[in-house]
Amino acid sequence: MTATDPFLPNGRVRAALFALAVAGLALMAWELPSPARALTLYPPLLGLVLSPLTRLPSDRALLLWQAANVAMLYGVYVEWRRIYRSIRSGPAPGWLVLTTVVAIGIPLVTAMQGAQVTVLVLYTMLLGFAFALCGHDPAEWWAAGIVLAIPAAIHLTPAIAGLAVVLMFLARDRRRGAMLAASFLTGLALWLFVIPSIVLGWQRNYQLLTTFARDGLSGLATRWTAALALACAIAILFAARRLVRGGSALELTVVFGLACAVALFSTPAAEFTLALPFIGAAPLLLLDRGHPAAARLLALACAAAVVVQLFVATPLLVPAFALCVLAFCLIASSPVRRAALHRRIPWTVLAF
Repeated sequence: MTATDPFLPNGRVRAALFALAVAGLALMAWELPSPARALTLYPPLLGLVLSPLTRLPSDRALLLWQAANVAMLYGVYVEWRRIYRSIRSGPAPGWLVLTTVVAIGIPLVTAMQGAQVTVLVLYTMLLGFAFALCGHDPAEWWAAGIVLAIPAAIHLTPAIAGLAVVLMFLARDRRRGAMLAASFLTGLALWLFVIPSIVLGWQRNYQLLTTFARDGLSGLATRWTAALALACAIAILFAARRLVRGGSALELTVVFGLACAVALFSTPAAEFTLALPFIGAAPLLLLDRGHPAAARLLALACAAAVVVQLFVATPLLVPAFALCVLAFCLIASSPVRRAALHRRIPWTVLAF
């Protein structure tokens, strides 16, 4: 891809890939084209990943990136299936499969059309969590922290989910949690400092990180997204406290999904695919607690929000999803006995 060839036919897709590849051009100290500000939107690791594409013609670069996205999309399916098998025996309910595919599939297709890094972020997050949840030896736990640090080094906000994984395993299994904490910090050091510095030099990497801290972080969250993230984080803390005490694989997966929701709310260009762990696991928890109607309504509300957003210009998806998360947290953290809660759930869900 050359600096003068960003807007060919199918320009929206090519321009998106071009904007990402600008980071690669800048990192390799080549001449920067006009949209050089793309460099400030991501830490240096993404530029290193994409820099080989900048040496190719636009068509070939786009084809290779989309092929990589398809491969990672299959990896998303494999890792989520692995996680599902650890939290539940038997096939998933058909309505849950349908609503999850609708709620996550549409944003994934949109992201792939725009040649974005959404699939890469989602795949590495699921892979790291699968290592942490399903791993049976220290090598897998160590790999979990290293892998969870990759999306954090690309998009930063996924570090919220990585930190949540570390904390909840520290609360349940100190040996595994300590291994995850050490490997997660090691991974952050590797992906943010060591590897970029080996390729670019310590001084160049420091300049790029300071540029990102000045320009990229300044727009990380708008006022309303920050307020939304704070409100949901407070509700999630109460729900997560009870879920971590339960300690089952399903409850830990739901906590991971809630942390991913906070990461989703913390970025203005909300990558809704981060909602997959919550949408796929939270209804199952409600089912196990004897609330099938609430489970179906929760899954349906998440899918409906995505479909409605296709036809409405106003950005309603993230606020609608936030209401779903808050309603679930209210149910999950309620101290009311199960029978009494079952009578109150329909009124809670009607708040959607």
